Amino acid sequence: MILFLKSKCPHCKTVRVLWGPFTIDNPADLDAAETLIDIKGGAKAICPVCSRVEMVALFDGDAQTEDWMDADEYEKTFGKESGELPPKPGELIYKRIQMGKVIADRREELGLSQALLANKTGLNTNTIIRLEEGKFWINTKTLFIICNTLKLKLTLKKDE
Repeated sequence: MILFLKSKCPHCKTVRVLWGPFTIDNPADLDAAETLIDIKGGAKAICPVCSRVEMVALFDGDAQTEDWMDADEYEKTFGKESGELPPKPGELIYKRIQMGKVIADRREELGLSQALLANKTGLNTNTIIRLEEGKFWINTKTLFIICNTLKLKLTLKKDE
């Protein structure tokens, strides 16, 4: 992943890179990049051509990963003063959300409803819904039952 924060002036349409590229090979690098961004001042984006507040968006290489947002709003949402941020890759909550997404995607791929998966696994439908949304952890036995039902292979690897 190669991250850039780009800005675009809504008035004169000037586009420029505010910071980046940051190559993110592992989750710890994302923390380092965010620290550097905070040190550099975050997303204070004033157009060098017409002196207006710019819009900003995050890019992974050439692919835009989020909608354009007013730079002041971006700073309030994601900057140092924003308070608790969404979980970052590598955090346990992020992994729980990702696990739920894999389960939901596979269930849909197999054409199963949440109710049918619950029935096949002996779980409550609300448990399947909450699991797919990343709302809670399940025990290992339940995870194996779900993986077996969805024909998913559970693999453990050393964190590099």
